[in-house]
Amino acid sequence: MLSKIRQQEILVAFNSSFLSKIYFEKCNAGSSEIFIELEKIEEAFWNGLLGEVLPEVFTMNTSDRPLYIWEIREYNSIMEIDMGECPSVKDNYFCIDPYKFMAKQSNELNN
Repeated sequence: MLSKIRQQEILVAFNSSFLSKIYFEKCNAGSSEIFIELEKIEEAFWNGLLGEVLPEVFTMNTSDRPLYIWEIREYNSIMEIDMGECPSVKDNYFCIDPYKFMAKQSNELNN
């Protein structure tokens, strides 16, 4: 019997109060900088900050197999974090990334 590979996508909006709070509490502690450095946020996510600020993503694991961050992409107004048990191909039809999802929908409407 084939087991299903779990995948998780998380979108973080750059202009959200959630991201601002994370940045000023964790990444910019002690500094007076007002703007958010996305590179610092991305590096912090790679280094385990995601599990610290969103523990429910990791505790919802119904199997004993851990989730890993495989890719982080920055777009105009969002950061997409791809997680899973192993790297795998996503079906853009079910993707929550609006750029991929809308492109897939547009292609289907034009065919």
